[in-house]
Amino acid sequence: MAVTRCTLATVRGRLIAAVNAAPAATWATTISSSNDNRRNDTELDNIILAADARICQARAKKVGDGYRSLFLSLSASIAHGGTIPDHLGPIEQVTIKHVTSDPDYKAGKFDASVSLADIERWRANTGTRYGANHNAANSVLSGFYIRRGSQLFYTGFDAKCLLATFTRSAACQAPETDEDMLLGLALGDALKEGDTGPFLATIVADARAEYVELLKQSEPDPSETIVLAA
Repeated sequence: MAVTRCTLATVRGRLIAAVNAAPAATWATTISSSNDNRRNDTELDNIILAADARICQARAKKVGDGYRSLFLSLSASIAHGGTIPDHLGPIEQVTIKHVTSDPDYKAGKFDASVSLADIERWRANTGTRYGANHNAANSVLSGFYIRRGSQLFYTGFDAKCLLATFTRSAACQAPETDEDMLLGLALGDALKEGDTGPFLATIVADARAEYVELLKQSEPDPSETIVLAA
């Protein structure tokens, strides 16, 4: 089931109401200079979308977050020794096609005892010491990987990474469950001299506290960290 995202117009309307930028007792998703000559719709949209980006990036970075999948996608092919594309947070999964004829990519095998020298030696397989080559059918060498910084080294025919990324757009991308947090973060950036009401500070403080909790990593990084900690 598709996850409903926050709606820009709805958040803008709540923001307008929170700062009294529209006539009292009315619901408005747009404002005019006659209502509030200190703000305009474009400014509010930019503030909301910037806050939305903060939330989305926090969820995308967080391993184990229930909404991280909204921002995950499989990279293009990465050559042996190639650079892993830019991404947010840890790699979710390294996947490897063992043989050119394989119909799919399988989860890569990480072993803390395997070194880069091992990977290179298995790829070379001088004198067929290890039997079938690393990218041959049914080879016991296929599917291992190791990272060095942003480089990926592996055995097998090809590799891709499941990565979290975020690209800001003209629409909100945070899940609808984050609407109150989005409103509070946007409100904190939208306040101007002359805005009154202690409740505004409460809304902003609550949203920022929720955002701090969101930033906390609740689970270890995938496979590699788990293996290393074993």
